[in-house]
Amino acid sequence: MDNIDEITRPTKLDEFIVPDDIKEKIKVRIAATKIRGKEFPNTLITGDAGTGKTTAGMIIANELGVDPKVILGRNVKCADDIADELVNMNDGSIVIFDEVHVIPKKFYEVMYYAMEQRMVPKNIEGVSFNYPINNITFILITNKDDDLPQAMKDRCGFRLHFSGYTEEHIAQMIEVNSNKLIASHYSNVKIDYESALMFAKVCRNTPRIANAYLDSIIDYAMVNNIDNIDTSSVSEVLQFMGIDENGLDKVDRKILLTLYKAKKLPLSSITLMLKISEDNYLTEHEPYLMNRGLLVKGTGGRKLSADGWKLVVSGKVIE
Repeated sequence: MDNIDEITRPTKLDEFIVPDDIKEKIKVRIAATKIRGKEFPNTLITGDAGTGKTTAGMIIANELGVDPKVILGRNVKCADDIADELVNMNDGSIVIFDEVHVIPKKFYEVMYYAMEQRMVPKNIEGVSFNYPINNITFILITNKDDDLPQAMKDRCGFRLHFSGYTEEHIAQMIEVNSNKLIASHYSNVKIDYESALMFAKVCRNTPRIANAYLDSIIDYAMVNNIDNIDTSSVSEVLQFMGIDENGLDKVDRKILLTLYKAKKLPLSSITLMLKISEDNYLTEHEPYLMNRGLLVKGTGGRKLSADGWKLVVSGKVIE
């Protein structure tokens, strides 16, 4: 059986639940590409983890009738990992570099040359030469665009930044995705919009988190013979999931309580004390706590904001 992400992932632009400005930019670029009869421009897609960046790249390719080649940045160990893929791609193809910031910087020159000159360096039996490639669109995806050199950004004629999701966007996703799961026989649990909106308030305005929570909701409902999740059962499910009334999970609460006791800590100390990775802290927890106005960064490290202090002092943050 397919997993929840495979079942619910949209493949067409009209199915894609994103802020209107993002959808409109994609729509216009796709239409212009078809009218002009040229390849889609090299594209940079940025935004926090789990916000739909890779899905957007796949949708662009699908709307253009292209089966994209996806290269994960962490799998690129040498220049040939890039060059060997590009030389075998047809004219008008699309290559998606997911987590492009992870690719070792020394291989960026290969990408620059391919994007501008349509050539890649090859070495066969000790003989080095430049090998021509077809017209290929590069879609670069990252949640750490500050790690990319400006030279890489400048080679992308189209840029999208994924942010601005509202609770209404997330609630719509939860409702739509629950119906997709019912249609695919993945589950028989129905969630109405009002209940979905209650769940959306704790999903950090992040589609990936909403889907993960939806999977947990379905598990809980099926085990407890609940066919319809309504508002009366929402708090029960959230308690089971370890999410409090403020939308904080166990790690969030530990962060706030740790900073309350220590007053201020550098990033390394926080992750060491909580026994979590730096990447997990920076992608899953800090952005949400800062967006909620509970945590601030400054010289010397992280500390609670005034609102963060008030919340902890109120006794509502329980480890």
